[in-house]
Amino acid sequence: MPARTDDLPDGFIESDEPIVMTADLRRLLRKTASSRGPTKTVFGRSFDISVAIRSQDGWWTDLLRLWRPAGVEAGEHGLRLAIRDDYLNFYRKGQSVGRIEVAPNGELTSYIHAKYVWPEQRATLGSEYLRLQGDTLFRRQEPVARYEGAATLLTWIKTAESWSGKEKCAIDDVLDVTDNIIDLEMGQPGTALRMDMVAIERDGDGLWVAFWEAKRARDSRVRCRAELDEISDITAPHVLGQLRAYRDFIETEGNQQFVAAAYRNAAKVLVELRRRADAAGVVHPLASEIVAAANSNDLLVRPNARLLIFVDDPKDHAWRETHAIKLAGAKIDMHTFVKGQRLVWSDRA
Repeated sequence: MPARTDDLPDGFIESDEPIVMTADLRRLLRKTASSRGPTKTVFGRSFDISVAIRSQDGWWTDLLRLWRPAGVEAGEHGLRLAIRDDYLNFYRKGQSVGRIEVAPNGELTSYIHAKYVWPEQRATLGSEYLRLQGDTLFRRQEPVARYEGAATLLTWIKTAESWSGKEKCAIDDVLDVTDNIIDLEMGQPGTALRMDMVAIERDGDGLWVAFWEAKRARDSRVRCRAELDEISDITAPHVLGQLRAYRDFIETEGNQQFVAAAYRNAAKVLVELRRRADAAGVVHPLASEIVAAANSNDLLVRPNARLLIFVDDPKDHAWRETHAIKLAGAKIDMHTFVKGQRLVWSDRA
């Protein structure tokens, strides 16, 4: 739904603009990732747990009570949580209903898009955000409303969900049944590209960070008119460029190490936040892989991102007989999601 993504904040929804992944652009991606180096500002996954544990703000407790970790059905109001670099995002089917930060005064603060609070004014609000601190909602520095308890949050969630597209709803179906997803909308440093999901997988005695890019089969970015032996950087399906860009990024010296360190830290934050959430409401355990990652010094990183396809129409013969075959011929890791089945990768998937 491109018309609804223009004013979403950076990091929430990937761009719908096509990117032609030329050889020059791939070289630039390598240079950008390498020059920025393995530092916290490049790829951080952290949050001040002490503030999160100490806060007794009603809206914070309500968010935690509605948090459904991967593997737990979101239901009518459930939220998904992603750890960022010193902030958190609570999502409802791909739409953020809370960007949580620690304010300079040490208080927990949440930001929400104004259109979710005042949907009747959405045409005039642009990309404006409101700040929730204590029990007061601020527009810039002016108090404009009070947080009236869980009913307020539920109203915002309902409005936010109305902006969600079919792809993001399908991703939430994956999260309902796949408990080892640790991150959503992973922004690749130095580019505008994003990976939809990040998982922690157990392979033998090892734990691996694995990336998934999700697309609907009807999405033009996974379709190509050219024959397989005629596909070039210009004519290839857009998604192949995304997958190559990830491979180039992860092959850059040092990047695997800081990605592994970031997700080890993300797992630690999730474990601590889950303890706080369990104490505030219903207990929802995290996947054993995520708990293990929090205590692992040997996280590994998959060298290739995978493509996850959602087939809306089983009668889509063009996808099954043409486009899927071409993508498979491009030698990528591709998997078709079956609703209700846990997402598990194997060479035979």
